[in-house]
Amino acid sequence: MPFIIYLFLVGCSNSDSQVNVDITQFNWKLISIELENETITVSEESYVKDSSYMLKFLDNSAFSLDTSINAAMGKYTINGNLLKLTDYQELSDAGTNDPEQLRINELLIQRLVKTSEFNTDEDNLILISMNDAFIFKKN
Repeated sequence: MPFIIYLFLVGCSNSDSQVNVDITQFNWKLISIELENETITVSEESYVKDSSYMLKFLDNSAFSLDTSINAAMGKYTINGNLLKLTDYQELSDAGTNDPEQLRINELLIQRLVKTSEFNTDEDNLILISMNDAFIFKKN
């Protein structure tokens, strides 16, 4: 996991610096994905619509995700900072010729479902999925 995410997680583990944010009260826009040996930052061009790369946790334990070219949904449960996603399904199977959008869509569809925990600060949500981290900004 990249060093910057490690620092964020260590900082959040200190009770004085952690901010409790109700993740259901906001829409979350993906800004980057931290892979084991690579960081993918979403370019402005990839936000093709207002809902591009938007994650929403609803009060009824459902979530929705707009991947810019596709959509997904499922259920979630939260226990402390542990997050479990279930019933995850892709709702559409659209395509694009944009390599960045294809890569981000693939990572969101295939890896986000493996999320096991999350951390927040005042403006950011980090979902941890095995060795990956999905960084979202409050929208």
